[in-house]
Amino acid sequence: MQKSNAALQQEIKKHSKLQQEIEWLARHDELTGIANRRYFLEQMETAQAIRPTSLVLFDIDHFPKIQIWRV
Repeated sequence: MQKSNAALQQEIKKHSKLQQEIEWLARHDELTGIANRRYFLEQMETAQAIRPTSLVLFDIDHFPKIQIWRV
């Protein structure tokens, strides 16, 4: 009985670890480790539940070519 209980607990731990890994992979790019769109949307949903949230995105093409003029 104790052996089967210990084996079951080991299986539960292994399953829990695998579940955490699957959840991480679903929210991150495996190669870079950077959070993906799914993670971002979950975070935004959580933030909006707490208080109103805004987001500003800038898409800058040819960034190195931008010159800052100072007067």
